[in-house]
Amino acid sequence: AERAAPQNVTLEKAGWEKWLKTLGPHSFSGEFSDFHRDIWEWYWPLTEKQRSSEPMDLEDLTYLAIWGRGLGKSTNAEWMAIAEGCLVGKGFVLYVSGTAEQAEAHVEAIRERIETEGALSATYKGMQKPEMGEHKKGKGAAYGWRQDYLMTSNGWAVRPVGLDKAIRGWKRGDTRVSLIILDDIDDDDDSPEVILKKERRIAKKI
Repeated sequence: AERAAPQNVTLEKAGWEKWLKTLGPHSFSGEFSDFHRDIWEWYWPLTEKQRSSEPMDLEDLTYLAIWGRGLGKSTNAEWMAIAEGCLVGKGFVLYVSGTAEQAEAHVEAIRERIETEGALSATYKGMQKPEMGEHKKGKGAAYGWRQDYLMTSNGWAVRPVGLDKAIRGWKRGDTRVSLIILDDIDDDDDSPEVILKKERRIAKKI
């Protein structure tokens, strides 16, 4: 398995901070604040539980990051999605925003990180773009490498979901959703009716 590579295991044992700074130096060039540490110290152990198929309750699985603008919420959320593909090696992430355009922008940012961070693709080769062609088809080749759906060669995938459009296509083959990220849900100009509609769509559809 990909995770068995010695460099992967050594880096993962060093912890989330070393892992992020090594694989995402353009995203994590400064120091982590206490709230950054808190969310990663919550998420990092969950990846190990996913790998070993340990049971997790709803309280373990839910985290609210109520941060102000400019504090790196989206950057950390996007890297959590990437971390699932690297550390767990599988999964189907829904990246949910108020509009499809916003959600697609986040998935595009994830794709750019995968494509431009050399240490990431070198360490986790399964996180690369699926090879296409008659004799070279990665696990994601049948699904594509697009703005509205991103699947790496190891089978991990992320899909953008906008609350302004009909929500469908929850499964990818036999793989169910393993992580839901809610980001950029609200807007300063949202009326009470719009807020209620979004709440209902999250509660009933997601």
